[in-house]
Amino acid sequence: MNNKIIVTNINKIGDPVILLEDNVYYMYTTCCGGRPFHVYTSLDCKTFTDMGECLHIEDTFADRDIWAPEVIKYQGKFYMFYSGRSDSDGLMHVQIAV
Repeated sequence: MNNKIIVTNINKIGDPVILLEDNVYYMYTTCCGGRPFHVYTSLDCKTFTDMGECLHIEDTFADRDIWAPEVIKYQGKFYMFYSGRSDSDGLMHVQIAV
């Protein structure tokens, strides 16, 4: 069975997660060395448009190295879970943005 989808118009991303909402696919990604997160949209889940940054590092508790966004919808709100490094202890912490 061959059910692969090849997305060819996006470069330099990692950790993609896709959320379907109102017939639009939203793909959240790590970009460019762990900052910032970008969101892409698509109607067919093959060709995506970069909508820009969706979470700025200045709006997080992390000082650097934000990675691996995961987005869920719960009770009408969207929650993004991600990892981020704190300079105060040098450790990665799980963080949540609403």
